[in-house]
Amino acid sequence: MIKEYRSIDLQLFSQEKTEPATQKKKKEARDKGQVFKSRDLNAVVILVAVFLTLRFVGGYMYQEAWGFTYTVMTQFYLIEEWDVALAYQAMQVTFRTAAKILAPVLAASFLAGILVNMAQVGFLFTLEPLSPKLNKLNPIEGAKKLFSKRSLVELLKSLFKLVIISALLFTVLKNEIYLFPFLVDMSLEMSLSYIAGVLFNLILQAALLLFILGVADYYYQRWEHEQSIKMSKQEVKEEYKQVEGDPQVKGFIKRRQREMANRRMMDAIPQADVVITNPTHYAIALRYDLASMDAPIVTAKGQGHLALRIKALATEHGVMIMEDRELAQILYKTVELNREIPENLYKAVAEVLAFVWKAQGKQVG
Repeated sequence: MIKEYRSIDLQLFSQEKTEPATQKKKKEARDKGQVFKSRDLNAVVILVAVFLTLRFVGGYMYQEAWGFTYTVMTQFYLIEEWDVALAYQAMQVTFRTAAKILAPVLAASFLAGILVNMAQVGFLFTLEPLSPKLNKLNPIEGAKKLFSKRSLVELLKSLFKLVIISALLFTVLKNEIYLFPFLVDMSLEMSLSYIAGVLFNLILQAALLLFILGVADYYYQRWEHEQSIKMSKQEVKEEYKQVEGDPQVKGFIKRRQREMANRRMMDAIPQADVVITNPTHYAIALRYDLASMDAPIVTAKGQGHLALRIKALATEHGVMIMEDRELAQILYKTVELNREIPENLYKAVAEVLAFVWKAQGKQVG
């Protein structure tokens, strides 16, 4: 019973999402549109862009609005009988003026929105978030989201921003409110200029505070996103198997490859000219054909048990075995299988081959 409980505990522990997301999991989440960004940072950047636009092109917008008002009051207002042509002309003037006034603000907000999103998320195009999901229609899931930790955090953030903005509004207006009674004695342009200045100062200070909150919210969103895509130990293992392959299968393949390589190596021993040993630790088979080879080639090599197999097979097929401890060690450690020996070993190997060929009655050269 205790073992069963322990196995259940270990299984539940392996399913806990405690591991950081892998690069593959992050890429899959990004492809699905699951990215982090701060909406507060988006809002404050767009807000600043709009009010800077108003600050620099507000005069132009005022002139356009004033010109439109003058046209209405001096031309359209005095028309007693309207027809279709006059109504169409009035609509053209109205829409053209509205476009001129709103175009700078809309362009600034659109460009700012694109830039701030690109800065946070980068370039990403996916239709996954738009695909219909039935769980979104589930009222239980909706209720869970309504009372979730994320909703609570968003509520606290909104209340905090409300308090901050209210305190800032009170501070700014407290310093300016004594001038409000004098606005009745100012001209319309001076009054509007003064009010615009107060509003711009208020918006600028509010934007600075909201920008700081937006940066903090950005790092919080990143932390929350990383927490939401964490993986369990079992998921990490499964992904590793998918990417790298099952370790058991890979081990089996490697064993089969080694067995096939050893089999090919053993098949090459009967054609060897000599086997150099250490005498029991190493065994290296060499083959050299004067007509087709530039240098002797290591056709088989082994250590320990494999070395004993090489020597036994060499004895069975009549391949001469010679003991040279130093040369055997150097050949085993420095020359790969089916590779030519290096030039610094030509002399030592040549002496061995000359002795072998002389013993076998072969002509050298």
